[in-house]
Amino acid sequence: MSKRGFDKLRIKAEEQLAASDRKADHMELADLKSMAHELAVHQVELEIQNEELRQSRTAAEEARDRYLDLFDFAPVGYFTLDEHIRIIEANLTGYALLGVDKRTIKNKPFTRFVADDETDSFYLYRKKVLEADTKQTFILKMRKVNGSPFYSQLDGIKTGDDGIRIAVSDITERKTTEEALAKSENLYHSLFENMIDGYAYCHMIFENGRPHDYVYINVNAAYEKLTGLKNVIGKSATEVIPGIKKSNPELFEIYGRVALVGTSERFEIYSPPLAKWLSISVYCPQKEYFVVVFENITDRIQAKEEIQKLNDGLVQRTDQAEQLNRELEAFSYSVSHDLKAPLRSVSGFSDALMEDYSGKLDEQGNEYLRKIKESSDRMAKLIDDLLMLAKITSREINFGKVNLSQLAEDAIGELQASDPDRKVKVNITPNLIAYGDRNLLSIVFTNLLGNAWKFSSKVAQPHIEVGTIEKNGKPAYFVRDNGAGFNMEYADKLFKPFQRLHMASDFAGTGIGLSIVQRIAHRHGGKVWAEGKVGEGATFYFTLGQESKSPVQN
Repeated sequence: MSKRGFDKLRIKAEEQLAASDRKADHMELADLKSMAHELAVHQVELEIQNEELRQSRTAAEEARDRYLDLFDFAPVGYFTLDEHIRIIEANLTGYALLGVDKRTIKNKPFTRFVADDETDSFYLYRKKVLEADTKQTFILKMRKVNGSPFYSQLDGIKTGDDGIRIAVSDITERKTTEEALAKSENLYHSLFENMIDGYAYCHMIFENGRPHDYVYINVNAAYEKLTGLKNVIGKSATEVIPGIKKSNPELFEIYGRVALVGTSERFEIYSPPLAKWLSISVYCPQKEYFVVVFENITDRIQAKEEIQKLNDGLVQRTDQAEQLNRELEAFSYSVSHDLKAPLRSVSGFSDALMEDYSGKLDEQGNEYLRKIKESSDRMAKLIDDLLMLAKITSREINFGKVNLSQLAEDAIGELQASDPDRKVKVNITPNLIAYGDRNLLSIVFTNLLGNAWKFSSKVAQPHIEVGTIEKNGKPAYFVRDNGAGFNMEYADKLFKPFQRLHMASDFAGTGIGLSIVQRIAHRHGGKVWAEGKVGEGATFYFTLGQESKSPVQN
């Protein structure tokens, strides 16, 4: 009771006392005492009621403060919108969410904070809230007062006739995670469906602890393409591939082991039912399940077997060739030994006839003797060249660093000493360093420079050059002259024994020299070739294969 109400009661009590005084003459003293006692009790009750009222008011104020704290500091923003979608009330979290303060947001349209391309969607959402009797949830793209976007979840209910109250939660992080997850899932499905290797996700079925069968849960398009099996999902392996358990029992053992133990395995296997070789990788995503990734390697295995057969045949033919070479070498030595003895006799008797009887023979007889002598000398040179060709084929190669420029200079020096009257311009690139057998490479330059010297003998200003070029990233060495040259149509004959492109009467030789050069290049893992034009000279190139090194200028 308030103080004013208490005062009224007190005044009434006083009036009753005054009246009692007037009636005092008629009332007894006991009645007066009883009335005073009742008034005192009533006053105490009034004071108790007044205290209870004060306590109720304090509790209400405290409850209101707690509600306001909960409202302002809730983890989501609360907004009350009127029929014109203006903000008439918001909590502190809502202000912070939009980046504004209370003074600037009130009576502002809520759509000011909705992304431009989402305005129509928000109006549709508001209509749905006004028409519904329950809370309506919606995902909306919004923007702060500074323009920065964020994703929100709206939970709205109707208030009054056309107003709505909405709770706004910032779900940008969740939305970003969901989008990243969706992107990852799309990427996974794209990889899954477009991967070249076959993929199968299976459930292993055990009986008494032993792998009995497995069921296909999922497969990709490549699985069907590589195996030729279709519509396998939900079916067992023994149903899809009849006879597989009998033909490939080890397949079930491996899959069962992986599905139980969890250790990945990789292996190759031939499947008779599929008539294919498969390279398989299998791993366990969870117990009793396994994933198989495989590729069809039938072509590779067949090619490997074919290569092995070819290699075996090549080894056999190599052995046969080596045997023939040994026999040829023995034959060459035998023939050369058998031929050299009578040839020396012919040459010796020819010298004796020319020395002792040339004066007794007429001019024609002496010419016959000279031809016999020249032929025997040419035959001796031919036998020596054949022996050298045989030796080059069989001799051991001693690799080391070789100065090719020095070898070329030595060969030119010998040619100039044998024909001092000739004036030949010679250019040799200095310090050409390679890796090979010095003695064999010396023979290469002796033959190539000897040919250049010989075939440039009929030009007015002979010129010989030794140098190097790069061929397929590796050095190729060359000897070039400006002599007789040759027709490129017959270039394939140059390196065959006894094949000559010029008359012996024009240029002497046995036709073995270039064959020797080619044999030496091959022994070094390289090759030799030539370019030329009739009357304009020729260039002979050679490489030294994998063991050669690029030119080094010391």
